[in-house]
Amino acid sequence: PPALIDEAQRTHYRNLPLAEFRALVDAVRQIEHLGRLKNRLLTAKKGKEIAEARAEMVAGILASARGKTVDNTTRQDAGYRAKNALSRFFHAHIKAGALARILDGGMDGGPVWEYVIRAAHAAGDRQTTMTAEATERLSGIFDAILNVQGEKMEGTKIYYHSLGRSLNRAERFALALNTGNAGNLQRLEGGNGWTMQEIMPVLEKMTAVELRAVQAVWDHFETYRPMIAEKERRLFGREPDWIEPQPLTVKAADGQTVTLAGGYFPIRYDPGMSDNRGNLDDDLKDLSHPYLSETTRRGFTKARVNEVHNRPVLLTMQAIWDSTRDLIHDLAWHEWVIDARRLLLRGPVAEAIRDTQGAQALDVFRKWIKDVTEGGRGAGGAFEMFSTFMRQNVSAMGLALNAMTSAVQILGFVQACVRIGLPWAGRGLGRLLSERGALAREINGKSVFMANRGRTQFRELNEVMNAVQGQHAWRTWMSRYGYAPIVFVQGFVDRATWAGAYEKALSQGNDEASAVALADQAVIDSQGSGMLKDLSAVERDRVGKLFTVFYAFMNTNLNLGIVVAKTARTKAEAAAKLLVLFAFLPMLETLWRSLLTPDDDDEPDFGRLGQRLAENQLSFLFGSFVGLRELNNLAGIATGAHHSAMRYGGPTGLRPIADATALAIQAKQGEFDDAFRRSFINLMGDFTGLPSAQINRSWTGIEALADDETDNPASVVFGVRKNR
Repeated sequence: PPALIDEAQRTHYRNLPLAEFRALVDAVRQIEHLGRLKNRLLTAKKGKEIAEARAEMVAGILASARGKTVDNTTRQDAGYRAKNALSRFFHAHIKAGALARILDGGMDGGPVWEYVIRAAHAAGDRQTTMTAEATERLSGIFDAILNVQGEKMEGTKIYYHSLGRSLNRAERFALALNTGNAGNLQRLEGGNGWTMQEIMPVLEKMTAVELRAVQAVWDHFETYRPMIAEKERRLFGREPDWIEPQPLTVKAADGQTVTLAGGYFPIRYDPGMSDNRGNLDDDLKDLSHPYLSETTRRGFTKARVNEVHNRPVLLTMQAIWDSTRDLIHDLAWHEWVIDARRLLLRGPVAEAIRDTQGAQALDVFRKWIKDVTEGGRGAGGAFEMFSTFMRQNVSAMGLALNAMTSAVQILGFVQACVRIGLPWAGRGLGRLLSERGALAREINGKSVFMANRGRTQFRELNEVMNAVQGQHAWRTWMSRYGYAPIVFVQGFVDRATWAGAYEKALSQGNDEASAVALADQAVIDSQGSGMLKDLSAVERDRVGKLFTVFYAFMNTNLNLGIVVAKTARTKAEAAAKLLVLFAFLPMLETLWRSLLTPDDDDEPDFGRLGQRLAENQLSFLFGSFVGLRELNNLAGIATGAHHSAMRYGGPTGLRPIADATALAIQAKQGEFDDAFRRSFINLMGDFTGLPSAQINRSWTGIEALADDETDNPASVVFGVRKNR
């Protein structure tokens, strides 16, 4: 066609004879026809596989229900509304993995787990591995240029007459990243009004090391092209239209001539200078957004509009991290999202879930898939910014370097006994005690999930981003090593659980790959996981995050109990396991904490120990549900462990407000006593990530030793219990 010939003459085929070009077009058409044919065959094969999986899942769900059905009819009365609200509240606490196990009747490796949950874990492992690799690449790139000659990335600005604007080092770097292809250059010209001649003085102020780092970022994005091409061919039968690099030669500030090959960089528009959606790569003909397309964010595969005007480009390096996350998330989850929706939310499987477990159970999967699709990057706002600011350091101040919390992690072995059975948990523990390091290497060699779970040698993308943005070295160190004691102790429980579950799976006739996957699932079910796919809806919710700081353990225990109650073979088995989870475990935790924490009294006070046992029992039950855990003070008041005037301090995520109030009260009293010291250190931890819980505990212990209130040196680590 004339238009195609005209386009070709403007690009790389401009010197090709017309006859040869027409032959090339015919060949391309034949290749595209074969690609479409192959895609139709693959689609038909996939459809058959989906139908077979659906049939197997439905049979398993109906068999597990044992004839039980649920009436989902909407009623117009107060009783129904109350029951429905209670059901929604309850199901918000259930994890998708726990619900899948219920649908499979408590069976290891059931069809719902096999086709949906196992595939989700595989996608999550891919995402974690690719994130680690990307972090390693990007940290290597920026380690070479950070703080060179004492200049920070967001430091001193230099005014450029050619642009009529001052730029700091990060902005110069971002500008350079937008010169690697014709599309980005056009946006700089059409949006910012800058020609290449006007941009060149900025590039010439950069060193050769900085310019090579720019090329390294382009090369980083290029590493994803083969994976994107392969996935797009599988799903759509063809590769996307690629953005071609444009070479560039620059004489650097240090006199070296650097030739850059060019490359792709995601475009972001300045939201303060444009009425359009400036935070997305929205210069696209077909913007793909999770809320609209119900698939992962895939803007980088779309064709850009030829020209854009009057929309200034945002000179920020944030696009490096955002686009890398989007690329990885899409590559890991795109196909799973499509399959999961077809399997769970449409057709006979959805009907079977609704009929046997209720409409709220189906909503658990619907919200789960939606949240996984968004990858934690749904629409935010001012409230979310406030929420994130309030709780960003609360976890660190409470858990970082916390010796007591680390010691308590060992009790997770009780949950492993419930999940896989005492004999198998015992065998796993025996292997751990006898093989130690060899077992850890074996497990990490077999399981990607466990290797990533225990990995500490790589930095997170957020850490690289924070380093570029000038985050204080103290906070960087804390984010890297603050949780090391907890991770270290938890690793023993994880490996014992995994080893026992792995041997159990092999004994049941599973192949090697299935045994590894089932062992991974046992660790997730009994010890929890912070990955988005493994969280309940209330933990994923943006408002719920304020109420779920320090809640992961309780939710894991709750889900374990729900599965036991729903799938136990007999009522006696259910009762025994529930007593272990909700009575024996909190009692054991109280006794363990009491054993570790020295008293300031030489004589044991069994009356106070009884109070603590009763208080912890009630607190444990309250703490299982979001909202009810806010009533924990009632447990102390009811058992006499706390004074009745004790006040509610608000949700854990808003702890900085409560700590600021407490400090103000102490300051008004004018006494710089222990209460003032604790309040001050707590508030510092809220806003800096200081491990204030451990600092206060150790401070109290050291004072007790100095005042001869105790002679137990463990008080320096675990503090001291005041009985007077």
